Amino acid sequence: MTKPKLIAVFCAILYFIQAVLHFLILLGFPLGGFFFGGVYTVFPLWLRPANLFFALLWSFFAYFYLTYGQILPSRWNKAKLNLVMMTITGLSLLATVFNFFISSSPLEKYGTGSMTALTFLLSCCLFLLSKQSR
Repeated sequence: MTKPKLIAVFCAILYFIQAVLHFLILLGFPLGGFFFGGVYTVFPLWLRPANLFFALLWSFFAYFYLTYGQILPSRWNKAKLNLVMMTITGLSLLATVFNFFISSSPLEKYGTGSMTALTFLLSCCLFLLSKQSR
């Protein structure tokens, strides 16, 4: 397996882990310290649709990395793939900044913050490696 494919798989796994965490919070598991500043240990019912949204979004991101890394087939053209990749990378940067510098929750700061930071760095590498090989 080539470097870009390995990076894509690793990024997909990191986003899938976050999607599973959001899904577990949606079900009522006491994992709230990982998200939203750790304000809620168990998320209230009125806030759980946000967890559904993030679980679906992070799942799409995981799927997209597998598509971008050419592990899964894609009908998307290069321009759209690159645009979505740049968007996801930008969102990873924003999530990293929020997790490390704004959140007061240690679980969010070092748990999900480390995952988003690693995903951001690997996304940059994947984007650059893919640009060179295409």
